[in-house]
Amino acid sequence: MLTKEDLKSFDAKKVAPCYFRKLSNAYLLTNDAGKHCILKEDEFQSFIQGKVSEDTGLHKRLKKGGFLREWLDFQALIRTWRERNASLYFGPQLHTLNVTCGINCPRCKEQPGDESHKACLMAKPVAEKIIKNIFESTSPSITIVLQGKDPLLNWEAVKIIIDRSLHTGQRLDKKVALIVETDFSSMSRTKLDFLISNNVQFCTYLNGPEWLHDKLIGVFGGNSFKNTVHWWQEIKSRKAQHGIGAFIRLTRESLKCPKEIVDAYVELGARGIYLRYQHPMRDRRDSEEGYSPEDFLDFYRTCLNYIVDKNLAKGDSLFFEQTARFFLTKILKTGASGTVDLGLLSGAGLSQMAYEFDGGVYPSDEARMLSYAGDETFKIANVVGLDYVNMVSHPVVKTLAVASCLENQPECSRCAFKPFCGISPIYNYLEQGDVFGRMPLNERCQVKKGILDHIFDKLPDPLVKEVFESWVKPGNVVELFHQE
Repeated sequence: MLTKEDLKSFDAKKVAPCYFRKLSNAYLLTNDAGKHCILKEDEFQSFIQGKVSEDTGLHKRLKKGGFLREWLDFQALIRTWRERNASLYFGPQLHTLNVTCGINCPRCKEQPGDESHKACLMAKPVAEKIIKNIFESTSPSITIVLQGKDPLLNWEAVKIIIDRSLHTGQRLDKKVALIVETDFSSMSRTKLDFLISNNVQFCTYLNGPEWLHDKLIGVFGGNSFKNTVHWWQEIKSRKAQHGIGAFIRLTRESLKCPKEIVDAYVELGARGIYLRYQHPMRDRRDSEEGYSPEDFLDFYRTCLNYIVDKNLAKGDSLFFEQTARFFLTKILKTGASGTVDLGLLSGAGLSQMAYEFDGGVYPSDEARMLSYAGDETFKIANVVGLDYVNMVSHPVVKTLAVASCLENQPECSRCAFKPFCGISPIYNYLEQGDVFGRMPLNERCQVKKGILDHIFDKLPDPLVKEVFESWVKPGNVVELFHQE
């Protein structure tokens, strides 16, 4: 925070509108155009006092970033803002389809067995109507994620969705990405042949080394480590490496072995690892598996440092951490990130939609997950009888759009991380009972601030920055991760 003495010497005629945050050994400046500048203590004092000499490198950095009022290039800043927020001009790009019931399906818990699942499979007419609605979106690119307990259990629906999506995308000249989230429990060579021939990408779950992964099957479900590795290697042997990625579910025990978890991914030949804080519905926060934001951040910092060191040691090796990569895409690139995760650009109902196996339409996967707890607060309607315009202009979508606006959040509106972050109203509802979250007490906010602090602390190191830049270089990594 600025002291009283700082405020007395503050030169409002020289300093352009911006945000600032104290890092470990420096100050971070940001602005609404998404520009940032990291200053040492003496540089920061010169900046706020308007005493930066024009013939210095500091002046050039501040001028380029739009932090000096008398040197502002408004047209350039407007163009940058427009590029960074291009997704606001299009309809939903990310669509998650639960073609089978979810892990927490009440019906399948009460009536276990294969027969019970027949009532929880997406029917052909529902799948066809969903695809029709999806491709009415004005987005030039469409990402469709097939999920459920295991989407491959509903093989007929999977084939219909893939076939219709590819043909419709080609006809409308839209770029289409198809992703199947599976634990491989229903995989076969015939299914794999079809999926690979249609350029479908794969996501699975890998919870760390074999002993930890198999132990957590009892907590989260899924396939054994050996079976998961078998299909992983089969896909890698028949397709480019970017065709498969993995999610990890973390428990309190997981946080004790950060390097072992990273090594398990590296040894498998993964391109990266996706470390996420526990979810209030998916994970068991109040059980013995739960953990605090502070515990997670200690684990995360250890992992990120270890991953960066591995990249530096191997030189041209590319192994990334996905949460950092999401943020770095916003920090280091000028254009739109195209990512929907962690509330960076939550876009519930705007950038994404989710569909239940029975045709229920929700503004995000988090909203759909609520239905398993009997809470249909955010349900839009059923896709049968619903047209695209009514779907995206539904009162639920409008409410979430207002609640997603950072300017409406007292804490967020003046946060230095505002240009790189965002909020998820549905997560706020889950954790705090209100779409307008109380950010100082919000766990996801605490975690994101901790991660961003660590990223910006490391960014001034030119070797680390080079590693980070390689993570967001176009063409290096195909996007396999999305919001849950």
